Formats: sequence, C-alpha cells, structure tokens
Amino acid sequence: MYPDDDRDPRERGLVTTIPTDPPMLNWLYADKDALFVTHGNRTQSIAHVVGPWDWTDDEQGVTLEGWEGFVAVELDEAEAVDGLRWQLYYDRWDDSLGKGKAVGGRRVLPVSLERRVLPEELRKQEEEEAERKMQVKSTGDLKTKLDLKDPKEHRPWK
Repeated sequence: MYPDDDRDPRERGLVTTIPTDPPMLNWLYADKDALFVTHGNRTQSIAHVVGPWDWTDDEQGVTLEGWEGFVAVELDEAEAVDGLRWQLYYDRWDDSLGKGKAVGGRRVLPVSLERRVLPEELRKQEEEEAERKMQVKSTGDLKTKLDLKDPKEHRPWK
C-alpha cells in the first residue's frame, strides 16, 4: 500500500527497484498535471496519481485507476534521453491526451503494459539482493570512535 494516511481508502502503489545507496523505495506515478509516468520517492510522488495499480483480470496487463489507459508519446530528437524518443503517459480521460493537444500535437500511440513473471530462480535472487540492500550496517565502515566517559565526570548541567 502507498504510505499516505490521508488517502482513504488507501491505494495500492507500485514500487520500482531499490537503489543501493541510500536504500529507499521509489514509487511509480503519473504526474497530476501532465500525466507522464515517472518514478520518485514518497516526497516526490505524494501529490500525484500514485494508484491504485493492479493487474487485468487475466493477470497479464497492468492497470492504473482500474483500466489500461497508457499511451506512448513521441519526443523530439532534442528531448530524447539516451536515444529513446518515446515517453509513457497515462491517458486518464481516454481521449489520446486531448487528441494530442495536451502534448503539443505530438504523435500518441496506445500501449499496453504487460506483466512478465520472472523465473523462480531469478525471482529469489532478486529478492535476496533487495533484502541485502535493505540491511542496516551494524559493523564496519565506522569512521568515528565512540569514547564514553564516566557519566559522573561529564555532567554539563551541574
């Protein structure tokens, strides 16, 4: 569930991979104004469309707010990131983003997000890796020395 006590009922969020340093959850969300799909931490995502995410009845497709309303928008060459010229959007009102008007007349194509189940061995490996990332280091890498003096000797309030 998405961690926001002000949402009633609570919504089912969708998390992305966990970065190694620092280990924190990133949530998938649709920008509340422009409706592009992106990811960010709780602070970045809380004001946007964070869910509910779910599967289709056949458990193959991904849904947001109960339906498969996703489109890809073609970007200009100058906007391409790492050579990628398409960006995922949530077509919340099922109108091809205002027939393209919401994205400056760019080409809009309907897309489906399909669930891919990982083989059991790979799934376990990824779960172990995620668990390892979430472990708090209790020893090692400590650069400061803790010097505890006798508490009777150090009483600044006296």
